[in-house]
Amino acid sequence: FTLFFNTMFRHWPDSKMLLVFQHPQQALASVNAKMLAVDPLLYKRYYEKALNANDPRIAFFSLEQLFANPEGSLQALSAWTGKEIKINMAPGEQKNKTKNTQVLPAEVLAVYERLKQNSINKI
Repeated sequence: FTLFFNTMFRHWPDSKMLLVFQHPQQALASVNAKMLAVDPLLYKRYYEKALNANDPRIAFFSLEQLFANPEGSLQALSAWTGKEIKINMAPGEQKNKTKNTQVLPAEVLAVYERLKQNSINKI
């Protein structure tokens, strides 16, 4: 829905969009594991339009921060939605981080930094 949020908001103007993001290295590794290698600039194109929209109906949510601070992240999500979220924290394993093996363009990393700055569960 990231690419079509304007259409979605036209049809459902009272809706909200939670845009979950992760570091481009992990995002691209995940995509590349499922299909042919994609251009790293796809990450930039995927998120930049929503970032530039500056629309309060769009919230950015860091996957890394969710793993680092699940309770705080879910509290931030609860505050943004205005809905109570019951949090039952159970001990669990942390995912292994994907090794950074691909050199990413500065413009892709810049989009990631903007996502982190605009995230409701700030890193």
